Amino acid sequence: MVMDWEKARIEYVTNPKVSYQTIADRYGVSRTQVANRSRDEGWRQLRDDYLKSVCTKTLDALADQAADREVKIVRVADKLLSKLDQAVDGCNPVDLLGNPKLARALTGAVLDLRTIFDIRSRADKDEQEARIAKLHKEAQKEEHADNTIEVVFIGGEEAWSE
Repeated sequence: MVMDWEKARIEYVTNPKVSYQTIADRYGVSRTQVANRSRDEGWRQLRDDYLKSVCTKTLDALADQAADREVKIVRVADKLLSKLDQAVDGCNPVDLLGNPKLARALTGAVLDLRTIFDIRSRADKDEQEARIAKLHKEAQKEEHADNTIEVVFIGGEEAWSE
């Protein structure tokens, strides 16, 4: 059998589970021959570069998919907001007051849209700022705390000198 080093290199570089021994067994050569060829041609670096490239492309594709989903969600939320606006404009206030389920459904939809669009009330923003300020104060207290430890040996020097 004629050794196809190009095929072996591609197999090694593109499959992280393939070892020198796997290549040697598959192509009927010694592990040392594979290792020497790998060293001379830089197979390990090629594998590292290949895997980094695959990882980068995969992450980019996943980021694009996530961005597309976000755009669709915002687009649908915008349509829902328009429909909700039309529904509220078409509601008779008396009918709305007489139908608590409809009122809850409409207010629930508004709250859901606020969440989707990340619209927070002034009170929510103030509460978040207060929590952040509290965390900063606690962190500063920890930085300035006295972290001294005192060790006291009981029993006299004779007991501990050995």
